[in-house]
Amino acid sequence: MATALKQVKELLAALDEHREIRYLFTKANSDTDGRSINRLLEEYAKRNDNFCIVDSLGMRRYLSALIGNSSSGLVEAPSFQIPTIDIGDRQRGRISGETVIHCKPERHAIGDAIHKAMDDSFRMTIKKLENPYGDGHTSEKILEIVKGFFVNDRIDIKKKFYDINFEV
Repeated sequence: MATALKQVKELLAALDEHREIRYLFTKANSDTDGRSINRLLEEYAKRNDNFCIVDSLGMRRYLSALIGNSSSGLVEAPSFQIPTIDIGDRQRGRISGETVIHCKPERHAIGDAIHKAMDDSFRMTIKKLENPYGDGHTSEKILEIVKGFFVNDRIDIKKKFYDINFEV
């Protein structure tokens, strides 16, 4: 699949096989083929009662369920111990947790990933997993470490002066 538009068509074909699921999509950003993708999604929404498309959900609602190729599926979503389906290779090479299901941008691979994400045993296994990007308290931890350096005099912050001899 060469283009993002073709990949979205494959995704929609996979969704056709899972009409028992209600889908909520956010529109594409200014990515390649973004306008064409949005038109395709809007047309699909008109023909399918189980499919809704919105401009934006805001952060909290957005992170409640993810299928796509967004970095938030790899970075933030694992903190909620929910399955994320990462379609295609846009995020290839990034760290991802075991909550993330990677698949090719092909309808059968996407369908298999949906089955896995909906599987009760898979959902139970990811309930205790930690996000590989941290627990959301990194700033506090960094602050405590830095403060510890100052409190324990491990950093010498006094100015140092040096005499320089100039010989002409």
